[in-house]
Order: sequence, then structure tokens, then C-alpha cells
Amino acid sequence: MTPRPLRLPRIACAALFGLAAACGSEQAAPAWPQGTVVAVDGEPILASEVDAHVEAMLDLENAFGLTQRRRMVLVNVSLPLAHARRHGGERRAEARRAAEEWLARLDAGEEVESDWQRLVGNWDQVGLTVWLAARELEPGARSGVVELPGRFAVVRLEARDGARNPALERVQVLLEAFPYTDRLDTVLQDYLGGELEIVDPAWDEIVPGALKYEMTGDATPEPKS
Repeated sequence: MTPRPLRLPRIACAALFGLAAACGSEQAAPAWPQGTVVAVDGEPILASEVDAHVEAMLDLENAFGLTQRRRMVLVNVSLPLAHARRHGGERRAEARRAAEEWLARLDAGEEVESDWQRLVGNWDQVGLTVWLAARELEPGARSGVVELPGRFAVVRLEARDGARNPALERVQVLLEAFPYTDRLDTVLQDYLGGELEIVDPAWDEIVPGALKYEMTGDATPEPKS
């Protein structure tokens, strides 16, 4: 088997050299949204998206510096979400509409079909995005529509144990999900088969070194057994 050649991630030429012309005349540099720091398969990830979770992690892992917290959020939340978003297509738009319509009917007091999934655990076990949504709720209350990798969802808090240390606090939630991918079992790893681009050179030290070589866009990982 011929080994796949190692290839460094692309860094936006205009950002790296300060001249769009440095990319060559055949292909102009992408016009990224303001605040884009990293992209996967052309889907931008903004610093504000990452840092919204980083602020919460200050309570959870205050022993880590800003770079490490950003790295943890990027790998565990932002990259999986952006990759799923990039490849969601019309199914993603349909799932969002379905979730919003379902919640509107529920808020209006209508009877709706539901398939609540119960999740119990700390932030690492239920997922950082779900845990953050639950933290904003009183027992019995539900969130608005939130996006998780490969699905939209509504979170309902049943209980929390009230641990003084947020990193140890366990919550019990119900999750009503509206998927837009058939790969929910591998969605948190599928981004590894995408192509990574570091748009803001300052984030080069934040992206784990292994991802710079693995994320060449050549393959999609096979589901884990």
C-alpha cells in the first residue's frame, strides 16, 4: 500500500503574506467572513464561535490557559460542528425548520410527537453544548433550538445535582433531536477526513499538530466498530 504523502494545511495566502497576489493569478484567495480563524472543507469557523465556549470553560478547566481551552473547544465542538454544517445541504435547512416548527407548536400547547432522549452526566459526558444550554435552565424548562454536530435539538432540563465545582456538576436532560446526517455515530470524528485551512496565522499554534498532517481532505474516516 502506497503511503499517503504528508501535506501541510493551507494557510490563507493573503493573511500569510499580506498580498492576495501571492496566491497566484489563477486562483484568488477566498473572501472569508470577518473573524474567521480556521476553515474545514471551506466552512469558516469564527473566533467568536470558539470563544463563546471558551468563556464557559474558564469555570470548568481554569487550570488551562487560553490557548489550551481554545484547542479543546476547536477539536471537540467547533470542527465537528462546522464539518457537519458544511455537508448538511438542504437536509440541514429542513431539520432546522422542523425543529423550529416543532418547538413553536409545543410552546403553543399543541400535542406533538416526541422522542426525547435522556442524557445524564457532567459536561464531558453530555457534551459541552448541551451542558451549556442546560445551565441556563431551571428544572422543567426547555431551551430554544440549538445546533449540535449533525442535528438540531431542543434541550429540557430535568435535574442538576448542584455541585459547587462546575466541572463535577451532573445534569439530567431530555433531548429532542432533528438530525440532518445519517452518520450521527461518527459525526464527532468525520471532520478528520476534511481539509483544514488555517486562515488566521495566529491560530497555527492552537490547532493540534497532528491535525495539520491528518486533515488533508483525502478521505472520510470509516465508522469505528
